[in-house]
Amino acid sequence: MEFLDAKNDCGQSLLQIVAGGSAILAELKRLSDHIPDVFLFVKQVNTGKKSKNNNEVTLEYVTADGEQLDAATAKLYYYEQQKYSQILFDLSYIKQQDYYDDVIQ
Repeated sequence: MEFLDAKNDCGQSLLQIVAGGSAILAELKRLSDHIPDVFLFVKQVNTGKKSKNNNEVTLEYVTADGEQLDAATAKLYYYEQQKYSQILFDLSYIKQQDYYDDVIQ
């Protein structure tokens, strides 16, 4: 009997598990295309350009698609990020679940 045969319960169970995992990954990929811009900007430090007051260090704010932001827009984005920082976590949640659960409650 083949492993993936319709009469093989083990093979059918494996197919269901793989299909479920594939559906989860597809949904995560779909959702990743709709992350608001406010969460995708980064601050870059440039040491090669001179700023208005002749300091060697300038800051640039860049979106995920490479578009430069002015300082006022970047400041607004930063404050928007801070509003949600108490409930949005990165993968450090996996190692510190109790800490983050206490923060949420």
